[in-house]
Amino acid sequence: MKYSRLKEIKDDQWPTLSNVYDELEKLADKDADKFNRVKDFYYILGSYTHGSNSLFDGHTNVNLKGKVISFDLKPLQSEQEVQSAAYLNTFQYLWDEITKDRHSRKKLFVDEFHFLTLHQAAATFFHQAYKRFRKYNAGAIAGTQQIQDVIEGTTDTGQNIGEAIIGNSYTKVFFGLDGKGVDDVITKLRMTFSDKEKKLLERRRQGEALMIYGSQRAFMKVELTEEELRLIDPEAYQ
Repeated sequence: MKYSRLKEIKDDQWPTLSNVYDELEKLADKDADKFNRVKDFYYILGSYTHGSNSLFDGHTNVNLKGKVISFDLKPLQSEQEVQSAAYLNTFQYLWDEITKDRHSRKKLFVDEFHFLTLHQAAATFFHQAYKRFRKYNAGAIAGTQQIQDVIEGTTDTGQNIGEAIIGNSYTKVFFGLDGKGVDDVITKLRMTFSDKEKKLLERRRQGEALMIYGSQRAFMKVELTEEELRLIDPEAYQ
């Protein structure tokens, strides 16, 4: 099948790594001399068509034209060998998509943020994102239950990621923290809390939080709507 433009090729018509591997395998029988030139590549490619590395072998199942695009990176937490390559592809796509124009509004939401800050390349991406996204009419919102891991994360140049990101966040919401968590935020992020604010955070009651918006601060109580409760906890909803 021939095409005059790459855009004419559908997502499921592109060759996969397995297709290339199979063609190289056929080459071993057809032309041993040519195969010997690419033999090392053939064996390396084999590791990406079998086992955990086969993550990259196949057609994409993500609709990149949708208004909401979700990347599930949780399975990569235990796949150290492919983690860097997968992160590189994901974050490079996000960076290109968000910075391609300064007119359309974009938002990047990240949950379980502490897992990503443990990886220096991922931490570096988010450090740049929080510094530069505003120039492209974009914003980022990150959530974590392990603020200590975020505070201790570093970029590939050794810069503290927690201080850089929280320092560049105009809006901050702190839910309950234990005593060490409060102390870490104060000492390592150089933030200040009143005695009343410390008590609220250390009390750690469900739904209670401290919101900081620029120089303004307020206590807040989060309550689920009926629809949110139905989606999050169907049993309690019933």
